[in-house]
Amino acid sequence: MQNQLNSTLIDVRKAYRLLFDFQDRIRNLVSFIGGHLDFNFSEGNPVFSSNAKNGKNVNLDQWAWDWLSMYFYQFKFEQKDGLTFAVFILADTGFYDFSKHEGITASKLKPETFNTVEKAQTKLFLVLGKKMWKQETKLGDWESIFFQENRVFSNGAGGTFLFKEYTLEHFINESSAISSLEDFQAFCNQNDISIQLKRRELQ
Repeated sequence: MQNQLNSTLIDVRKAYRLLFDFQDRIRNLVSFIGGHLDFNFSEGNPVFSSNAKNGKNVNLDQWAWDWLSMYFYQFKFEQKDGLTFAVFILADTGFYDFSKHEGITASKLKPETFNTVEKAQTKLFLVLGKKMWKQETKLGDWESIFFQENRVFSNGAGGTFLFKEYTLEHFINESSAISSLEDFQAFCNQNDISIQLKRRELQ
């Protein structure tokens, strides 16, 4: 029993150090993307869960996921020239792989019901709105928006909202990251939103 506990705690310590490296990498990547598209970072919010707040606002009835908010997280940038931009990191598609399938039920509080880690993916969603944002899609929350077929929306008043998803492997190094951003730029241009890329190094 003691040996099993010691082994588990070693795995926990390894996991936290691995999460530090992963989240530090994501932080640098988001800064790289924002800099390349010339947007200044504004705020961040979890999508999959709530946020475990500081001090007296913490509630022990909250999910364990609330202390792991970067599982699915929004990095939003300051609005510029009528454009709103955000980057979303989804560390594990496992829940979403199954939650929309008939005959398969995934529960957020039961990770064992998720798709296997080997078959799941880690994704980035690049989101851009021109005089339009999430609420005007009529789909409600981000989870409803990202996991349906449509990728481009308009509000009938000259506004456009769009997003494109990439596996994190598309941003594994500076060359592939720039290529992916150029692909996103082309996607935006195809939908009448002009964005320019600036040079910035990936840390």
